[in-house]
Amino acid sequence: MNLLECLEEVKDPRRLQGQRYTAVSMLLIIIMGILRGKYAYREIGRFCELNKSSLIRKFGFKKNKVPSHVSIRSFILAADFSSIQTANGQAITFP
Repeated sequence: MNLLECLEEVKDPRRLQGQRYTAVSMLLIIIMGILRGKYAYREIGRFCELNKSSLIRKFGFKKNKVPSHVSIRSFILAADFSSIQTANGQAITFP
């Protein structure tokens, strides 16, 4: 199972109304931000702005917008951690 297949299994905690960004794209942006050393939601929001054209081209975001730090924060706060843990079909345990 690859990363995209794994992320597609994560439950999206948000209501359908008003969703501009898919859960997979949000999770990938968060992961990419973390890989670039951006750990706070404001830093990830800045990462989005700095890479706006690439992210819009890659994910096909509408209205030429990328997720703001507020959207990222809301997504992280609403995320179902148990869904993320079991996304690959097995529970991930931490020592």
